[in-house]
Amino acid sequence: MLPSLFLSLISASHAGEPAYYSSIQVAQNSVLFAQASEVSAPKYSEAEQTIRKYSKTLSAMEFNTAFLQDDGLSTWFVYNQKRIIGYRIQVSRHASFMGEDYDKEFSAAVDRAIETLNHDGELEKCEGSQIQAMMGSAPKCEGTSVDKDISTLIDNDIALKTALDEINAIKWPEPQVESKEQPVSPITGTQYYMDLHSFSSVFLQRSRTEHSTWLEQQTDSIIEGLESGDSESMKQAEAFRLEYSERIASDGKKLISTFQGYAEKRAKKNAQLKEVGFCGNVAELGGCVGEDVTDEMITYLKLDRKFLKTMKKAGF
Repeated sequence: MLPSLFLSLISASHAGEPAYYSSIQVAQNSVLFAQASEVSAPKYSEAEQTIRKYSKTLSAMEFNTAFLQDDGLSTWFVYNQKRIIGYRIQVSRHASFMGEDYDKEFSAAVDRAIETLNHDGELEKCEGSQIQAMMGSAPKCEGTSVDKDISTLIDNDIALKTALDEINAIKWPEPQVESKEQPVSPITGTQYYMDLHSFSSVFLQRSRTEHSTWLEQQTDSIIEGLESGDSESMKQAEAFRLEYSERIASDGKKLISTFQGYAEKRAKKNAQLKEVGFCGNVAELGGCVGEDVTDEMITYLKLDRKFLKTMKKAGF
């Protein structure tokens, strides 16, 4: 607790005067809350980065499974998709509960500080907006601010410090995503494989962009309904997603057929073309069984005029 002399000086400085406090300003002035944030903020940032990483993983896997129409790969994707979505929900809940606990303990500490302060005069709560606080602007209220006095008191509140330490000690959720090599989806074989995401980024970029743009346009047309939770809009969105997958699947069938025809003619010049397939399982989830020839094969195909001509003729 603070020395009684200090409390007397605070009371004397505002005796009989109207005063106010802002919980936002009190929190900003509090060293204890700054220290608590130094613990929780990096953990939240790390969780957000993990979510962004797995969001990219889901996007790549969604394309790969639609493109290859491989039942085993689809099962593996759905298995991990549930875990990634579950992790995202857990992080959101953890952050929400942590914020609620912070607010609860902070409010209780402010109440104790006000009681300890025992202001001799009118004391009102005067809140500014979060935007004002972010810009460093204090709310305009009648009387004298006791924000710093309250901040000093809560920074010496042992009960608050203990509560904040306990909140920050709660373990953050961890992703339960599994990593395991998956079989290669054959084009002409499975001994060698090309990473489908890398291959499509080079040779299917135009068609991928067209499909993505189409889906975005369809979704934008019903965005208001989706945001309001309209059931009919939800059904439309699902139908658009299904058609998007069907368009990608059509490209997959055409590309594999085109590649098979190309490989039959060019296998004498490159033996790997006799036993190559696509790896639809992204590296974050374990990749594929076999020999990865992605880089060398892409380099070879980019320089092979016959392959480029074949792809152009097929509409890619």
